[in-house]
Amino acid sequence: MSTSKYITPEGHARLTDELNELWRVQRPKVVQAVSEAAAMGDRSFFTQTAGGHDRGSCSTFRHLTHLFWRLGAA
Repeated sequence: MSTSKYITPEGHARLTDELNELWRVQRPKVVQAVSEAAAMGDRSFFTQTAGGHDRGSCSTFRHLTHLFWRLGAA
């Protein structure tokens, strides 16, 4: 893995697209799934999203944090 902090315009665009997908599509699905589970008394951090992927809320928000940091450092 490269230690360079530089990012190409193509790489920046790809990360921005991924961030937008996570923030505008995946995050609302995870929030909804966790809200529904909480309403039924399940406080588990890992829920199945509407897309059928076992993508827990922790991993989604951890990846969002990484993308915000990476794009902010670019």
